[in-house]
Amino acid sequence: MLDWSAVLSSLATQAPLAALVIALVYFTLKREIEKVRTDLRNELSSEMRSLKMEVADLKLRVASVERALQGFSETLIEFLAAKGVVSEPEKVALRGFLAAMLPPARSKYYTEEVRRKLLELLEKDDVTVDDLRELDRISELLYKEYLETGREDLGKYYYKLRAYIALLAGLLRSKARQEGGKLG
Repeated sequence: MLDWSAVLSSLATQAPLAALVIALVYFTLKREIEKVRTDLRNELSSEMRSLKMEVADLKLRVASVERALQGFSETLIEFLAAKGVVSEPEKVALRGFLAAMLPPARSKYYTEEVRRKLLELLEKDDVTVDDLRELDRISELLYKEYLETGREDLGKYYYKLRAYIALLAGLLRSKARQEGGKLG
């Protein structure tokens, strides 16, 4: 028969040693887990910084491509207008479209005063080089407002306005060449 008192006595004498071993294993595991957590946090932070830098670089590259495409399209439109491929009726049609689609002014850069000036310039039949400069300035205000507020209507309108400005510049060049003058 099993002597329970001897078993219990033996367990009682070894309990402090077992408790010490359990405590030692617990604290060792806890330290290792904390080390793994710290290493993981550091690695994730490093990866996040790397990703942020790559995203910033990508944004710059996309903006560069956007500027290149915009510049190309403006140059092409201006060239075609100067060559007579794009005519006065097309200018009038685009001007009417721009006047009809004029975005509402409710912001910091694109104010009601700027909107009225833009409408006034869109209604002009004979546009001058100074008018072109003013349209260019207004388009930059629209773009700045679009970038800061994210208003898609301003972003879309900006590109249409830039096409109109390029068309006007080409027509002015063509007119100046026909008159034997120089575009100021």
